[in-house]
Amino acid sequence: MAHLVEIGSGIYQVHTGVGREGEVSSVFLVEGERAALVETGPAVLAPYVLEAVDGWRGGRLGIGYIVPTHLHMDHGGGVGALAQELPQATVVAHYRSAHHVVDPSRLITATVQVWGENYAEQWGSILPVPRERVLPVNDGDRLDLGSGGLEVVFTPGHAPHHLSLWEPGSRAVFCGEALGSYLRAVQVVVPTVAVPFFDLEQALSSMDRVLALSPELLIFSQGGTCHQVAEAIRQAQEVTLAAAEQVQEAKRLGLEEAEVVARLKSFHEEELGRLYGPAGDGLHLEHELWPDYYEQMAAGLLAYFRRLEAG
Repeated sequence: MAHLVEIGSGIYQVHTGVGREGEVSSVFLVEGERAALVETGPAVLAPYVLEAVDGWRGGRLGIGYIVPTHLHMDHGGGVGALAQELPQATVVAHYRSAHHVVDPSRLITATVQVWGENYAEQWGSILPVPRERVLPVNDGDRLDLGSGGLEVVFTPGHAPHHLSLWEPGSRAVFCGEALGSYLRAVQVVVPTVAVPFFDLEQALSSMDRVLALSPELLIFSQGGTCHQVAEAIRQAQEVTLAAAEQVQEAKRLGLEEAEVVARLKSFHEEELGRLYGPAGDGLHLEHELWPDYYEQMAAGLLAYFRRLEAG
């Protein structure tokens, strides 16, 4: 049975019991006179999210905002499905991507490229949202929850339209994938590199921006909460940069993509102690990472360096 688990003052994680952790985004509820759902996950999670909302004191009419950090299927694929069932909710999106919420045809095309023609059989359909229910936001905009609020913080890199949310009451940042994914079982951060628009320079800058907020709690969309803020952000920056350097060198050597994947995997496993410090000693990530993790990272970084070369 789906339910809410409190992870901060008035902040809840929706436990759906569906999917392996790290495979799809978690969904969070921030309480207020108008509550916010942060992330949706894919549409297949919508019935479980609604079940949890139905058990919450505000119910469906209490949800005022639906806020995906970005529109990749595993984070925002369920916006249309949830909007249909949450009549008071406004869907919030980066101003550069809000039109894709209204007309998701290009999102669907991109999803097919990554997940295959039959993606909807596993993850559910990406549905449109009426234009009048979509709120394009800019950096620094505030979502008023009545009692408290959320501040929009643009954090591009993983995607050009990626945003994070600052909740000043708990000094918490909903960081989406701006820092990567948090492997809670082993307490390390790993980069998540998306195809085709990952931008290394912007990603590192966004990590600095999250650190500059001086948060006391990081809420990862994959992995949940982390209180070791400075250490997590340091890991995110150093490991992302190290992975990029490995792929750049492999590209210079003219290696095939399969060889790049193998090189990246070998480097990551061999250098865990240096990359993660004490947390990396004796660490075995093969049990924590999803099956095509290194393929995704190699493809995203190769695409980034090709764009740099093309100017």
